[in-house]
Amino acid sequence: MPPPNTTQGTAIDLGSLPALVVQQVDDGGITFDVWYKYTAASGENYINVWGYGGTPDSGYQPIIQVWLAGAVQYIAALNSSVGSFPNRPIQIPVTPGVTYYFEFLTNGNFTPSNLTISAITGPDPLTAVPVGSLFVNDDTDGFGGAFISTTVDDDVLRFKFPFPAGEGIDRLLTSGRVLVADHVNNQVKLYNPQLSTIISTIAFGSGAAAGRVLIRANQTLNKFFAAQRRFTGNPEVISVDVDGVDAVVTTITTTGLSAFSVNNDETLIYLAGSGGVNNSNIKVWNIGTASFDADLVASVANHRVSDMLMLSDGTLLAMYVGTFSPNDIFVRRYNAAGTTLNTYTLGTAVTIPSISFGYRIAFALDNPASFWATF
Repeated sequence: MPPPNTTQGTAIDLGSLPALVVQQVDDGGITFDVWYKYTAASGENYINVWGYGGTPDSGYQPIIQVWLAGAVQYIAALNSSVGSFPNRPIQIPVTPGVTYYFEFLTNGNFTPSNLTISAITGPDPLTAVPVGSLFVNDDTDGFGGAFISTTVDDDVLRFKFPFPAGEGIDRLLTSGRVLVADHVNNQVKLYNPQLSTIISTIAFGSGAAAGRVLIRANQTLNKFFAAQRRFTGNPEVISVDVDGVDAVVTTITTTGLSAFSVNNDETLIYLAGSGGVNNSNIKVWNIGTASFDADLVASVANHRVSDMLMLSDGTLLAMYVGTFSPNDIFVRRYNAAGTTLNTYTLGTAVTIPSISFGYRIAFALDNPASFWATF
């Protein structure tokens, strides 16, 4: 007979977590969409739910969507994008006492169609986060961010929700303050070191049409800089000091920007992507003269500059990602004259390189002796 939980109103309760459920969801050659629900427990702020079946390449492979009571979408971006990702786990923020409904959509009719659901709670939201841990925010609205261990198998230590969605975030090492791009609300927000208080909010950016906001801290100047990643139009760069003010705007008269950094006396802006070309040379914008100086370095054939970082010793790091197989990734360290001081070979890209993917470099605590790279 058909499964009994084919509507939101007949959703089966997962009970307490962790939960492991197996259900046959086909009958008479038809595979049905089925529903489950879960009410978040006290102290929970994230859960992981995985509904799967068949094999990685064939058979029944359910697609999960998440709803609130009354068929209200919980996270619209999640429900609109999961159709391309069957058999995939999801990780969502939750509020204690709220009931969440999980709809498992079929990808066709298969006999048999056996649905397995594994659901676990996330880490304790009060877990202490050691110094030196990583924080990664999501670029999709509604998902928040995560603190990740750098010593224990990249474990997620704790989630932070709510938190702005964006691709730009950086930290001043002395004060610990963090500037975050909020691309949904076209703002940059300055947080305290614990990420618990918003100190300042500055309007900046104009949505996806102009490009996401990139943020770079300058540890010598003890301030932040934010720029719009653009393919067309003149990019703007703003400065934000440690108190969230001094939002001086610099307009660069060129087309496009995909990566940037500011030198340690705030006279030059280094940028890549000028002219809308992803594998461009590194150009130098002189803030005082409002014009370009000579290029720092020429482009590297078949590579894009995905990120740049100005170290406290005045040298510039540039991260290069290959655009053709083997899609190699390396970082070069330049002095102010454009001389290559070091080349750090990191590996190969796991996806087709694009400036929209997360090939990034960041300050380490012992700046300028070392740096972090993600790819």
